[in-house]
Amino acid sequence: MRVRTVSGNSFGSARTSGSLASTRAFPWNGGELYSTGMFHGPVFQSVRQIEGWSGDGIDATLSDVSLDGFLVDGATPALVLNPVLLDAVGQLAAYWTAQLAGTDFNCFPSTIGRIELYASCPAGLQGLVLKGRQRPIDPSADGIAAPRSWRFECLAGDGGVLFRVDDLVNVHFEVPHSFYEVRRDPRLGLLGQASPTASFDGMSVWQLPHFSEAFCAQSNGIFLRILAHALLSFDERAQWRGLTGSVKRRRQWLFGRAAIKEAVRVLLYEQTGQLLYPSDITVVHDANGAPLVDGWWCGVLADAPHVLLSRREVDAGGRVTHARDRSRPSLSISPSIAIG
Repeated sequence: MRVRTVSGNSFGSARTSGSLASTRAFPWNGGELYSTGMFHGPVFQSVRQIEGWSGDGIDATLSDVSLDGFLVDGATPALVLNPVLLDAVGQLAAYWTAQLAGTDFNCFPSTIGRIELYASCPAGLQGLVLKGRQRPIDPSADGIAAPRSWRFECLAGDGGVLFRVDDLVNVHFEVPHSFYEVRRDPRLGLLGQASPTASFDGMSVWQLPHFSEAFCAQSNGIFLRILAHALLSFDERAQWRGLTGSVKRRRQWLFGRAAIKEAVRVLLYEQTGQLLYPSDITVVHDANGAPLVDGWWCGVLADAPHVLLSRREVDAGGRVTHARDRSRPSLSISPSIAIG
């Protein structure tokens, strides 16, 4: 990423982005903006309302972009830039894209031509407005995935300019819907589903397809890393960071654990009515290398089920089965048959 910054001690000039022509209403109201598409936590939920959008751009009102508790609860850090405010530009571009592409995508800034800052770390301000205008870099390539150059302008309540961002270019990736669901809400989202037909000897089957190796390799494995942080416990994330080898090997390691976690979570929910987070379930191994599941819930919410993992890797995924007619259910996981 290339960034040039220009700072000043007073608000910028009165030059502002023009009004949008033929403004359309945004389908998500303020309360739905971070429950429908975006996955940001409370601190970074800076967009309060989309005021309107068109083919040329999008306008929004922002929160007061407070930094209270940003690093330490009850404390406001002394920063040169307000990361909450600057992150809003990427969010606004994504909201515009969502009106044309739905929710199953990621877009990240690839390059930024210029940032002009007219106030030092503005925060705790009322009435902030953020305006974004876009154009396709190649006028002949206007598809939703085509590179676009964005210009943003943030205005204070009195109309003064707080900052401008010019020539921000996003890269666009389509993602599977199940990935979007887990990224947005790891507790409610599932990568797999129960198979209504593949059951035998009192065993039910949980199916979880692998994502393609090309998808998992994009942008230095960003999507695998997102899933790892959504699914793994603290200790498992340390193991993940220590993994070496091919994308295929890291995918196999992660999706095997994802399959175990989902099958156990669904089983425990059926038994107890309590839905755990994936990170509540830790996958460990015994002296012979066989997987076991552990967590705070063991012996408190329910007993840990027995787990058997067989490695027969194929792109179709794997399978997890568990017996429903035993006091301590068993899980059989085969990442080749349909990760389940």
